Amino acid sequence: MREQVWFRDSLSSVERDAAFAFDAEFYAFCDCFGCDLPNFDRLWADTRWSDIGLAAAKTLDAFA
Repeated sequence: MREQVWFRDSLSSVERDAAFAFDAEFYAFCDCFGCDLPNFDRLWADTRWSDIGLAAAKTLDAFA
């Protein structure tokens, strides 16, 4: 929905920046695995997974 004007306009600039930063972090993480996401144990052990958690926390803080 990021391309929709009504969606972008419904968020503050801080919220929008945080949401788009999370999207970028999440998609970069997923791109590392291509179409074959590993099982959860391997995914959880990947250090990049903690980056996703931090990005999610920052996003939630922006919406608080």
